[in-house]
Formats: sequence, C-alpha cells, structure tokens
Amino acid sequence: MLIQQADTAGLVARKVANLQAVLRRKPLDRAAANALLPQLFTGIIVDDARDTKLVVLSWRQGGQNTLVYGVDSERPKRRL
Repeated sequence: MLIQQADTAGLVARKVANLQAVLRRKPLDRAAANALLPQLFTGIIVDDARDTKLVVLSWRQGGQNTLVYGVDSERPKRRL
C-alpha cells in the first residue's frame, strides 16, 4: 500500500511538473495545456460573477483548492 501511494505521488508530481512547463512556455500551447488538465483534475470551476472571483480545482486524487483572483481592490485603476 505504501509503495502504491509513493508511486501515485510521484506520478502526480510528474504530471504537475509537465503542466507547469507547458503553462510557462511562450507562446502558450493551449492544446497541450488542455490535454494535461484532465489528467490532474475532475473539474475546474471559474466563478467570476462576484466581486471576488474564484477558481475551484477538484483534484483527481481527491480534495479541492480554491484560488482567488481579480479582487477589485487589487486591480489597477484604468485612466480614461
């Protein structure tokens, strides 16, 4: 059981590293990124209907992470 967990952790770490590498490339290869996302996540929810915008990542191995982005107070003011 412990060996299987270690193998799974190593596999997940490699998949995360692969996704990070793809996301850092310029220009962004959207097809490559989109191909890797389902390997790591069962669902991704982008909630941009509120002042505080959220991305909820549901990991294939279980659990969730919530990322906050685009908080209005942190956005630079646009000059007209």
